[in-house]
Amino acid sequence: MGLQEEYKKRAEAVATTISKHQCFGDIKLLTDKIETKVSIHKKLMKLEKLGNLHSLTSKNIKKLESLGKKKKAPINLQDGKIQFETEEDIDNVIKLLCDYFKTGDYSGKPYGTYAGKLQPIE
Repeated sequence: MGLQEEYKKRAEAVATTISKHQCFGDIKLLTDKIETKVSIHKKLMKLEKLGNLHSLTSKNIKKLESLGKKKKAPINLQDGKIQFETEEDIDNVIKLLCDYFKTGDYSGKPYGTYAGKLQPIE
């Protein structure tokens, strides 16, 4: 099995986890994108690795919603559940859950990049 196939299988596993999560509605668009868009595979694997999906609850979904508005990456909420109606909905949710939006400690400048390795707290 090639590396791309392995990434796809892991992305499908993450989608299965999302489909069973209490904070998400229909994920058909996400599963369709996994079939047609290779770039989403690594993003979903990053989401799995960071573990932020598991800490998402119906209580802190409002925090995610307000962060999305603040960062101009709104999430689509209906009946308290995240809905994927457009590709942008998927992208925004993944970015927010993967801590894509960062601010430099020294400069205070905002950056957009997927989180790398988690650093130990000193």
